[in-house]
Amino acid sequence: MNKDVDVLHVTKFIPAPQKNVFEAWTTPELVESWFFPDGMKSILDYWDAKVGGSFRISIIDDEDVYSSFGDFKEVEPFHKLVFSYGWEEEESVETLVTVELRNRDDGTDVVLTHEGIDADEIEAHKEGWLSALANLAKLYM
Repeated sequence: MNKDVDVLHVTKFIPAPQKNVFEAWTTPELVESWFFPDGMKSILDYWDAKVGGSFRISIIDDEDVYSSFGDFKEVEPFHKLVFSYGWEEEESVETLVTVELRNRDDGTDVVLTHEGIDADEIEAHKEGWLSALANLAKLYM
């Protein structure tokens, strides 16, 4: 059965230089400290942010564990990351996440595009990404 899919776009200002924000996306210890929605935590199995590298991270709340995985397709230092993204708990549907880092005088805009999401799940994904990006911003406040 084919489901309708959609594209999600979110933007979040991070009060830190582009280089620091890029490192927060590519350094495993930093990723684990922010890559989860509010009220949850993450455990990183591996995060090899280079072209051809892969990742597996588990997002945990009080009752459930949601494990995601993917492969890095494009890594342009300080500017862009593109990676596939899927959930182990669901049918194997590969989505694509593009993260663009845009320099501003007072920090960095993170522009995130998530393609291939089930249309009926777009709002939940939006809330999750915005919450995780708020955690990222807190690293620099």
